[in-house]
Formats: sequence, structure tokens, C-alpha cells
Amino acid sequence: MRQELPRGDVPLAEVKRDAQTQQRVPFHDVTTQVVGVRVVIVLVTAQDVADLLDIQVTDQEIACSGSKVEAPVDRIVAMVSVRPVPTSWLAALPAGGRLATTITNTSLILTATKTEDGGAIGRIERDWAMFMPTRAGVDYPPRERTLLERARTEDGEDVDPGRFPVLDVIESREGRSMLELAAPDIEHHHETDGDTRIALMLHTDGSWARAEQAGQAFPVVHQGGPRRLWDLLDEVRDHWLRHGQLPLYGALARVTPDGTIHLRRGTWNAVIG
Repeated sequence: MRQELPRGDVPLAEVKRDAQTQQRVPFHDVTTQVVGVRVVIVLVTAQDVADLLDIQVTDQEIACSGSKVEAPVDRIVAMVSVRPVPTSWLAALPAGGRLATTITNTSLILTATKTEDGGAIGRIERDWAMFMPTRAGVDYPPRERTLLERARTEDGEDVDPGRFPVLDVIESREGRSMLELAAPDIEHHHETDGDTRIALMLHTDGSWARAEQAGQAFPVVHQGGPRRLWDLLDEVRDHWLRHGQLPLYGALARVTPDGTIHLRRGTWNAVIG
């Protein structure tokens, strides 16, 4: 039996899992976006696309950013992360249309319903997921390694004992997301040397931090540049200790027509723009 689905996106996993997708959903009713590729249905590589659809995919199409959606669609399920919500997504949805996406460099899943004023109302789901952010070329810009080497080897402008154990921030999904809202685009590294754990934090504004902890001793924290990145992380951990949780998962979300995301939970609020 043919199953009719609303116009919108079919996730990669669904396409691979169900070989009958072509029979279930007309291709002209489906648009899927994955980082770096924009075609009728998109898998991970251009070769996947060619094999599935028997089409030619040009280098220009492979390099195309995956952030633009053309109207009309009833549902948008993004296979990329964004910050803020692209205005083309909001414009493509009718009032009552549904949106699901992840926020760049966080584990936050935003689900929302389009409102009459051109924005959307929803929440941050009580679950987590991460996707790669959109990009404008065939690859992301190369990272500058000089600051990483400085963070590994230099003494900081401030050197202080740490108040908390060294944390692998990348594995602390909600903590990393909370920090990302306070200070977007921090790069994290976690290394071990015997029983010594080392956390590195870098930012393109020149800020850096290194925390080193031997065994169960208190860590030593080195910080340099215009901001104290480890102090920002400590503020997130302070919030968790004071309240017993972080406020992100389950927060109410309001998306304004320009794509800015306003979060609120109790007395806590934040803006993602």
C-alpha cells in the first residue's frame, strides 16, 4: 500500500532503511539537506546520490550550502545544525507548519510550530543530538593551530588553582551547550598523560585556557587572552550545583521572524542569535 507523507524532509537513516522510499513518497515532494550537498534526496556522498537517483552531481552542487529551503513545505527536519534559524526556513513554512533542528555547536534539539507573525513557538526537547553546521564551501575553513600550541605550552597571564576537577567538555553535552550560549565557538580539547588530565579551551578572539590535574589533586588553571574561558565554564558548573540541573532541556523557545531564538525556563533566559 502506498503511504502518503506530508511534504518535507526524509532523514538519511529513513532513506537507507527503506528501499521502497521511491514508491512511498514522490521525489518532487521531498527535499533533504545535508552539509555540503543540496539535491532532491541527499545521502552522505555525491556517489550515494548518483547511485540512488541515477543522476550527475556537479562539484558546484556538492559545494552548495545546505541552509536554504524554498516554499512551500509543511515540515522541515534539518540534517544540519544552525544558529540562528534561517529566515528562509520560516518563510517556507505556513502557519502551523513544524520545524525540527539542532543548534550549532550544541546538543540542543529545537522543535517549533510556525506562528501567524512569521516566527515560531516551541521548546528544547528533553533529548540530545548533534549535527555538523552548514558551510559555504566544499570544506570548513582550516583551524589556526598557533593558539593551540600556545595553550599547550605557555604559562597563562592568570595562573590559579581550579575549583572543580578537569572536565572533558565535549562529552558533557548539556554543560557544553550551556557554555556555548554564554561564549559561542569555543574549541575544546581533552588529553591525558599518565594519570594527568589536561583540558584545553581556545577561541578565535585569542582567548585560551589550560587546566591540568594530576590524579585527585586540584587542577592548575592557566588562562590568557581577552577572556577567561575556564571561569566561564566554572559559572556553568556553579549553576548546576546551585540548582541541581541545567535549564536547557525542556526550556520554552520562541523564534522571532528574524530567526533569533529566545529561551526561557523559570527565571532563567537566554538568546541565541
